[in-house]
Amino acid sequence: MNSLKSTKILVTSLICIITIVLYSCNRTSFDSHNYSTTLELVGYESGNSLAIKYPSGEQAALVPLEMATAGFPGIADTRQDNGDVQFHVFYGYNQKGLHWAVICSGPSLGFMNTNVLLSEDGGKNWSLVSDIHNTPHDVVTGAGFFNESLGFICCRYTNDSGPLIYITKDGGESWNILKVSDTYESMKKIPKSPILTNQSICFPIELRDESGNISTVYYSSSNLESWTWS
Repeated sequence: MNSLKSTKILVTSLICIITIVLYSCNRTSFDSHNYSTTLELVGYESGNSLAIKYPSGEQAALVPLEMATAGFPGIADTRQDNGDVQFHVFYGYNQKGLHWAVICSGPSLGFMNTNVLLSEDGGKNWSLVSDIHNTPHDVVTGAGFFNESLGFICCRYTNDSGPLIYITKDGGESWNILKVSDTYESMKKIPKSPILTNQSICFPIELRDESGNISTVYYSSSNLESWTWS
């Protein structure tokens, strides 16, 4: 009798373990301890490199200039009055050594060229994984990568009330528009860089009404399948 009871307990335990494993495999893995919120920084021409700097002037990263500006208008088009060549950069990293830099050109005819660079060795070596030159967008308003495969680029697009969010699940080789539920229809919605909270992905969304009033709501998910507004 005791043997039968022990067998039933063992079988039940194995079923529970298998269920947990299968559930985990079907979920998107978010690790808040290994994620850094993306920062909006500035990249400066420095010889053959682009020096990405914090507001304090301290260098955050150094990436190859030719790679960072591939497909951009001429460098002269981005030169400031003081002679500096500057680019808008969304930069972040995690504790596992993954660094990302989304390099944006100055708007040309209201359009911004954008290159996505990744480093898997702490910023020592970089790869140009993709660009979104030919996707519908005007200005990049946020970006972020959770691992070497999963990443997002947020945009403002004048022909759409937004939010316009691109998602990649293959490290930037391809980008698709993230479907967002039709809420706050009468307002312009500008997505910001994603953040990680309590094992979920969360996009702050800036709302603007016709009077120019601004507020912020959040669009979040724990599995990339079901999303909620808050």
